[in-house]
Amino acid sequence: MNPDAGRRALDASDDLVDSLRLAHSAVQRIENELYGAVLKDADNVSQSLHRVRQSAEQLRAEVEQFVREAHSSTSRPTDLHGSGTRPAH
Repeated sequence: MNPDAGRRALDASDDLVDSLRLAHSAVQRIENELYGAVLKDADNVSQSLHRVRQSAEQLRAEVEQFVREAHSSTSRPTDLHGSGTRPAH
């Protein structure tokens, strides 16, 4: 695997998890401000986002494992995130 492709895949999976975390946080803030039928809708969205976020976190772990295995079979160990500027999840 091309090292740049691996870093791009890891960055994309990090972006996905971060975006879902932000979306889930926004829905939770909406839930804190509402009541009635709208609160139920917001709660449904929150639950759905939570499930999708868990799936995205699992995907992120699988992408990291895939990239790590691809790198170990083709080259020396390397920092999977390149410059190391992105946090590990």
